Amino acid sequence: MTTKAVIFDVDGVLVRTDAMHERAWRALAEREGLPFPDGLPDKLRGVSRERSLELLLGSANDRYTNEQRVELMHYKNELFLAEVRAMTPADVLPGVRELIAELKNAGIKLAAASASRNARRGLDRTDLASSLDAIIDGNDAPLAKPNPQCFLLTAQALGVAPTNCMVVEDAPAGVDAAINAGMVVVGVGPCESDPRVAVGAPSLVEISAQALGWPSRL
Repeated sequence: MTTKAVIFDVDGVLVRTDAMHERAWRALAEREGLPFPDGLPDKLRGVSRERSLELLLGSANDRYTNEQRVELMHYKNELFLAEVRAMTPADVLPGVRELIAELKNAGIKLAAASASRNARRGLDRTDLASSLDAIIDGNDAPLAKPNPQCFLLTAQALGVAPTNCMVVEDAPAGVDAAINAGMVVVGVGPCESDPRVAVGAPSLVEISAQALGWPSRL
């Protein structure tokens, strides 16, 4: 198999928005008097807003009407967007710009695929959007990870077969989605030790184009 494209997850892989999401969900939990278990942040990675709310509410799900759930998600989203509006290029995670430059130099197509419906905003605020050939977010792909829809749509947008795509993910749901799409997976952060990933590392600082199979000519 020849890899022709690399598709990055956004939150926690390219930019620091994963921590922003966590703070917003924590604030919502505090407002509602709900517990926020230590293991919950990892479960929220890579899943839709609706699924995140379901996980946060837990056994309290039946206490809320559909209208109340919509209000809860709106409240959380407004908290998150307040932080997004303050983002700058300094919020790009270490190693990201260097790896993107190496991959572009090697002629590899680059894209971002996220379950978040606000992914484009963060990429615009951090000046990463212009470095990518395609961006697919939750507005384009309503079927959230582990459904492979977002990755399959990204491959289509790039004009590359799914089997010729490599995905960089930090969430179990994202790893599932990439595998379901027939793509090779690079796991970072919480997913670096996942036995299903081809390459694993704590962050993109430790990953080079050469480590992914391309000689760097920079």
